[in-house]
Amino acid sequence: MGRCEELTLLDDLSFAAAFVRDRIRLRPRGVTRLEAELVSKGVSRDDARAGIRAAFEEEEVSERDLLEVAARRRWRRLARMDAEKARRRLYAHLVRSGFPPAEVQRAVAEIVKADPGV
Repeated sequence: MGRCEELTLLDDLSFAAAFVRDRIRLRPRGVTRLEAELVSKGVSRDDARAGIRAAFEEEEVSERDLLEVAARRRWRRLARMDAEKARRRLYAHLVRSGFPPAEVQRAVAEIVKADPGV
């Protein structure tokens, strides 16, 4: 175990940052969800938070940026649905993804205003 730690193979902070970088690129999530996922994998809350901050800085993104990306992606998938139903599903999906409800509400309103043709 000591040798693994020397080689940084057992470094929760590095693991957390790498995990979050992957999420940023592939499946954007909010900070709340990212932290919960890391904690469920055995990473301490402090290391999870530090890893999230480090990954956000490295990738030069904010939670708001990730929210916009996730919202646009999901909105496109809901294109064939009734507009009100699509709006409700978009909101629910984004909140489950760990984004703050107030921010989600603003993002959904912006997307619906910009592209009401769902």
